[in-house]
Amino acid sequence: MKKKREKMELVPGTRYRGWGVVNDYGQFDFTPEATGTRVGTIKQVCQRDGVTVSHTKDHIIVHIKMRKLVSLTQYMGEIWNKFSTVINILREYEI
Repeated sequence: MKKKREKMELVPGTRYRGWGVVNDYGQFDFTPEATGTRVGTIKQVCQRDGVTVSHTKDHIIVHIKMRKLVSLTQYMGEIWNKFSTVINILREYEI
């Protein structure tokens, strides 16, 4: 079952914040930034060394970007380094 696409009301020549992706087949897909009633709900605190920390009213959101590795031991070492960065960010900022 194919995902139905919704029609977007975009004005030519206007700059829009959002995300664009080109897949392997050359198709371009643009998702505009959410500008509804919940704008600003998620606030970014810090981004450093492949770790992004954001927060909402009730939650802390941690996004970790890791490179692909060969062994489980290397993954564990990389995860340990990323969580050390998260702990340092949480100590540094009052969230």
